[in-house]
Amino acid sequence: MGTWDAGPYDNDDASDWLEDLLEADPAEWSDIIAETLTAVVDWDDYLEYPEAAEAVAASAVVASQLPGMEAYAPEMFADDEELDFPESLRDLAVRALDRIVGDESEWREVWDGNGDEAFDVVRELRAALA
Repeated sequence: MGTWDAGPYDNDDASDWLEDLLEADPAEWSDIIAETLTAVVDWDDYLEYPEAAEAVAASAVVASQLPGMEAYAPEMFADDEELDFPESLRDLAVRALDRIVGDESEWREVWDGNGDEAFDVVRELRAALA
């Protein structure tokens, strides 16, 4: 796992997920995001880092479409690109973020004790989505 910063796309897993999303037909993006978030929400056991990192990235894509959250838009998005995600993705993203920072999460273990920057990003995303 390569991580170069605390941002939502600043690790190999999130970056690869985002690349796959952008290669897909934009009409499928909502479904891809929903699948990614649902996988984390429904995860029964110890949540592995790759799935958590992908869900943080998916949550950031959803949040990037909210007023004031443009900074979370992936650099690859066109400046004027507006996506119309269903409202249900916001709730799903909040639930996924709660699972990621909760107990039984490798993401939490990796970032716990390594500064608050990653947790601050997740808190900001969650606050915007809630």
